[in-house]
Amino acid sequence: MSSKVDDERTGERRQYFSHNSQAAARDLVLGYVRALNAINEAMRVAIPSLERLADIVRLARSRRISRSGHIDTYSYTVHGAGCRFVSDNGTEVDVDFAADGSEVFEPPRSFA
Repeated sequence: MSSKVDDERTGERRQYFSHNSQAAARDLVLGYVRALNAINEAMRVAIPSLERLADIVRLARSRRISRSGHIDTYSYTVHGAGCRFVSDNGTEVDVDFAADGSEVFEPPRSFA
């Protein structure tokens, strides 16, 4: 639950979240990180030459792997600057990668 209030000091309208919604958001982010770590581990076991998860995009662009397929217990679909992974148990993780290969967290798409 959230509420919008005017900040008396600055006059700006701010949105404040209750402790429960902050905890729920934290749990969603931590769940995303856990799922991403599990995907990273599974991909590195399945593709030993993989140095980082972002290399999936590079491999697909160079046609060394398909833009979509199944590796270990995950299906994957490479898109633009990232990849969508779906585990056999239905967990979905959509991740984009920065130019340096680091993961970019985008909550609206990741938890859609």
